[in-house]
Amino acid sequence: MHRTFHIPELLHLIFAQVQSPYQQNEDFNRRALNKNLGRQDFAALARTCKTFQGPALDFLWREQETLTNLLRCLPTHLWEEEFVDRPVFQRRRPKRILRITDGPIQPADWDIPLAYALRIQRLRLRWWEFDDYMDEEFSAQDVFEKISSGLPRHHLCPNLTGLVFHFNQDSLFPHIRLFLGPKVVDATIQLPTNSSHTTSLHVLPIRYPQLKTLRVSTYSPQAEPLYSDILSKIVLSLDRIEDLSLDKLDGVAIEHLSQLPGLKSLNVSELLDWNTSPLARSIMDRQNPPFPTLRDLFLGDTTIELAIELLNLLPDCCLLNFHVGTAVSVTNLITRQLYAALASQLSHFALQSLHIELSEDREMPAPPEHLLPNYVINGHVLAALFCFTNLTEVSLAPPVGFDIDDATAWDMARAWPKLIGLHLVAATDLHHPSSLSLRGLRAFAKHCRELSSLTITFNASTPFNDSSEIMILPQTSLTSLDVGTSPITDPSDVAQFMSGLFPTIVYIPTQDEWRWDDVVDDDIVAFVGEEVAAYDQFTRWKRVEEMLRKSRDASKVLDVDAL
Repeated sequence: MHRTFHIPELLHLIFAQVQSPYQQNEDFNRRALNKNLGRQDFAALARTCKTFQGPALDFLWREQETLTNLLRCLPTHLWEEEFVDRPVFQRRRPKRILRITDGPIQPADWDIPLAYALRIQRLRLRWWEFDDYMDEEFSAQDVFEKISSGLPRHHLCPNLTGLVFHFNQDSLFPHIRLFLGPKVVDATIQLPTNSSHTTSLHVLPIRYPQLKTLRVSTYSPQAEPLYSDILSKIVLSLDRIEDLSLDKLDGVAIEHLSQLPGLKSLNVSELLDWNTSPLARSIMDRQNPPFPTLRDLFLGDTTIELAIELLNLLPDCCLLNFHVGTAVSVTNLITRQLYAALASQLSHFALQSLHIELSEDREMPAPPEHLLPNYVINGHVLAALFCFTNLTEVSLAPPVGFDIDDATAWDMARAWPKLIGLHLVAATDLHHPSSLSLRGLRAFAKHCRELSSLTITFNASTPFNDSSEIMILPQTSLTSLDVGTSPITDPSDVAQFMSGLFPTIVYIPTQDEWRWDDVVDDDIVAFVGEEVAAYDQFTRWKRVEEMLRKSRDASKVLDVDAL
């Protein structure tokens, strides 16, 4: 054997290459690991090769998403296993279910499990996955109590560096201490609803100053009035944090985070009520620039005004991803200010993903219909964002949508040639009619060759045949075209046009098409007013979708015949 294989660092690099495409900072999935990494081969290597036994076992045990593998290392009289058939549609082998027996666990019974537990570096425990591996009559509470009763050391996995702990029962949360060893630098914690656990969060045995990743959320963040204060205390103890995700933040916490040299990602679920002016002055008066290494900023639920204020704290920031969610309807004047702040504060070359959307699980009240022109976003407002030349994902949802013409579509496509996903929608049920014609989609076919998902409203009812137009090669990346409320008259003409421009389109969703999932003939007769028009547009677009499918199938047959 070559002597380089005896060098642990080189062997680690080899194993890391074998396990590609898995990345260390991604959420691991057991089925993906089994499929891509040859785990059975590593198990065989550990059993048959003395030189590789240790490294192979390290690889096999390093990431776990269940405790059952450890529990199966207990003496066999302490557990039983059965195989349960899965539903037919899953087409997978029977599921292995573990059942712990009633006998006591002696300290010596832990010798083998604890030896393997030393190799575990990342552990993910989530209640919906936990139940998938354990017998229904033996709850997570039983498992944790069984472990606690006989464990001869403080922590089950003392070398653990990453922990995901998601349990929705109050009685289970205290058992997190079994896993919070001194080496944990990556913690993802889902709090239950009990306020006593919420208030004890900041006194958990976590070395907060050493953490690099911290994600904390709760099932009821608004139920605990002290929750924000507790999160603020935790944030003030963070020194080396790189990735932070919390339900709430106050101004004091934001000021502390702005001075951290390593913070790369900040995710705040709710940011609605903090006084920005004193905070901005305090941060900008500091000698060091604020948020020097921030690359990802996610604000789940805020106001556009607060987003603008926060952007003003990011001079020349090289953000890669910027996400704002809001449920507050604002005029196009405020939206123009937001776009201008983005253009003036962020690097035009670094930004890759831009999302300004409706907050998740929220509804935005529609503005008065007679004021609709004050809320629609036209090409002049949108043009402020055309300076970001490396965007790959754009999702914008102003209150009533956009009024984009063909010229704006061409300007947009030329400005954003690297787009993979583009979604321009309305956040309310009130939609401004679009000036974009079907012909305007040619811009995306010509300039956005990697675009695979497009959501945009246009007018497919206007004539579009023009023999003088320059020939554009078919764009073969687009598979989903969400047409929203786009009007259409002749599905055949539209399908013919689309097949020459975007031949690989598979899905053509329409606005709220779920309403028509279970429609029968009797329902159609009962439709009135808007329902009649909406259902008619839906059926016409589905005819286009079907025609494109047939055209695609016919092309495949011709290709086969040509072989």
